[in-house]
Amino acid sequence: MDGFGSHTFQWVNAQGERFWVKFHFKTDQGIRTLTTQEAEAIGGKDPQHHQRDLYRAIERGEFPSWTLKVQVMPEADAAHYRFNPFDLTKVWPHKDYLLVEVGKLVLNRTPDNFFADVEKGGARNYGRDGAMHFDGNGGRGPNHEPNSLNGPAQTDEASGVGYAVSGVTGTSVHGKHVEDNEGIRC
Repeated sequence: MDGFGSHTFQWVNAQGERFWVKFHFKTDQGIRTLTTQEAEAIGGKDPQHHQRDLYRAIERGEFPSWTLKVQVMPEADAAHYRFNPFDLTKVWPHKDYLLVEVGKLVLNRTPDNFFADVEKGGARNYGRDGAMHFDGNGGRGPNHEPNSLNGPAQTDEASGVGYAVSGVTGTSVHGKHVEDNEGIRC
């Protein structure tokens, strides 16, 4: 199955130029589906059928993979694009912003401890020694700066890049517009 990042993400290069990005994970295995009857029969007998199939394939060395592709829109294009590029219900047509191959996602091992490696990872916060940590978490090392043990150190590197906003901002319901890409094929 293919996967997509619904949201529009931001990339900023070393020169401070901003780009808006959409992520696409395209399956390398091809897409296979079940009929309704097959799904009911399999799901009724083994609700974890697909999880078990994935696990067994990885254990056999048949590693599933996805090709990661991105669509990249220069910041200036967003203000004048034919529809709101941040609208979750819209797809950027591929003819406007080509899919650029970035790399591969390969599932090449199964977790040693599913709870610690997978389930807790989904809710892990950024706090040191917090309830959600399951890794070494810095051990006994300091979590303050300055320190004499080569612990964390502040840098002058900016953690984010601001951007200009014009018009009214906030949460609101938007009506349908003629320029919306309903029915446009990608």
